[in-house]
Amino acid sequence: MSWALAGSAFALGLVSAPHCAAMCGGIVAASQVGVGRRRLPQAPPAAAPLAVRRAPIVAAQNAGRLASYALAGALAGGAGQVAGRTALSGARDALQLAAAAAVLVAGLTLAGVVPARASLERLGLPLWRRLQPLGKRLLPIDTWERAALFGMIWGFLPCGLVYSALSLAMLSGSALLGAATMAAFGLGTAPALAAMGAAAEAVGAFARRAAVRRGAGALVVAFGVLQIALAARTIHARAEGHACCAAQAAEGAAPADPFAAR
Repeated sequence: MSWALAGSAFALGLVSAPHCAAMCGGIVAASQVGVGRRRLPQAPPAAAPLAVRRAPIVAAQNAGRLASYALAGALAGGAGQVAGRTALSGARDALQLAAAAAVLVAGLTLAGVVPARASLERLGLPLWRRLQPLGKRLLPIDTWERAALFGMIWGFLPCGLVYSALSLAMLSGSALLGAATMAAFGLGTAPALAAMGAAAEAVGAFARRAAVRRGAGALVVAFGVLQIALAARTIHARAEGHACCAAQAAEGAAPADPFAAR
């Protein structure tokens, strides 16, 4: 699978940024309690604006989050590679359509069209219940190392959009491309979450507005529809190619001269 999947994942991260800011608002706000009032090693001076003093912690948290995404993407890409070697010929097309459908469902859930109980986010709850207490033990965050570890745990927060991006990573066909796909998705969400880290209250309140969430959901739905259209075009082109090859093979097998067989 080409590196275009990474570009698709990055675009998905960008259009879903308001959802990420709203969903992760509590986590970001909790991790920022006291940051800027404590003097961290090599941190900007106390006279600097609060956003500047928070910047190193925000950067470390997001680096940890992207590391978790990349690890999950590598596992998904590796699994897709193994499945691609053993699966039937139509399995890859079905997986591509399923990945696009997952993005579409996530967008409909975000927009409020599909009930939240039908969301993909329920899939990761068992793992998150085990990891959440570990994240709480890292609070308050007073070092960059603790911030990075907190970010790695944060990366496993159940999120339907993350799982949709993971389905794209599975399509990549390799662990390396899977990791790159998920890292690209994380980078797409980074601007909104970094801004939220600098001003958690204001950004979080804006992202939680119903109109903003519906708008973000509509963008994700449009992205899902686009992915379905691209998948359908790929499947159609492959089918036409197979038909063309079969016709050429049949013509090659027929005698050039109808009397040659006599």
